[in-house]
Amino acid sequence: MSADPDREAGSISELQQRLRDAGPKTAKARERRAALVAAATRTFEREGYANTRVADIVHDAGVAHGTFYRYFESKDAIFREVVLRATADMVDELTAADADADGPEGVRPALQRFVAAYAPRAAILLQLRQAGTFSPEFRELRLELRRAFVALTARGIRALRSRDAGLDVDLVAEVLGATLDHMSFVWLGQGREFDEDVLLDTLALVWSRTLGLPGQD
Repeated sequence: MSADPDREAGSISELQQRLRDAGPKTAKARERRAALVAAATRTFEREGYANTRVADIVHDAGVAHGTFYRYFESKDAIFREVVLRATADMVDELTAADADADGPEGVRPALQRFVAAYAPRAAILLQLRQAGTFSPEFRELRLELRRAFVALTARGIRALRSRDAGLDVDLVAEVLGATLDHMSFVWLGQGREFDEDVLLDTLALVWSRTLGLPGQD
């Protein structure tokens, strides 16, 4: 049975709010914390999660170890913050564009927007995937974020107005979302070369036919 669309929208907005609420309240402290997160993001992208040390992060940020530990208790804590911030920004971008994904003609542009939102975060999402193979905490974080994106995908599918009234939207969102996530991981995360136009056209065809949209028979 498909979930309530209002509940799906709520789960996404709750995730966004929780991600935004973390951290200190004063402007100066938020600025320092944000600078550490930016430095950590660069370091994780460059060195990878496993090879990154707190010393590398503070060196990039140009601060002392004491400053780091004033805001984060460990490398894992700041990595979690990096992932959450990157994901919050990605969800914001996709949610803001949601209103345009209406009708069969909206499939390809919606996929293109996903790729545009995923690309600048591909390295961090790759590190989360790898960290999740040996860390239960990051495995659960990845699953939590996946649930939010599946809910967002389900909402997008409903906006496309499939003519198949019997479609299990939640199950289809899992299948199509997994396909899109894996292709983005292989292409943007692992660097396999694809022709972007051909790939987007192919994905749009798969989505349109799966959803039974007009003009794709």
